[in-house]
Amino acid sequence: MEAKILNSLIQKSGLSQRDFAAKFDLPEQRVSGWLNGVRNIKMSTLKKMAEELGFEIVLSFEVRKS
Repeated sequence: MEAKILNSLIQKSGLSQRDFAAKFDLPEQRVSGWLNGVRNIKMSTLKKMAEELGFEIVLSFEVRKS
């Protein structure tokens, strides 16, 4: 789930993966690892990144229909 949120955040920011990494002073390989599921990113980190970019992460839950 975190990788999908991160991917969406990068896309909505209009930044390339490289520029996104540079903005947060991160190695591009770390961002790539998060996106590929090789590394884990905390939701609190995603929240901070989103806020810095002017976004808010909103999660919702729905009952599945059988």
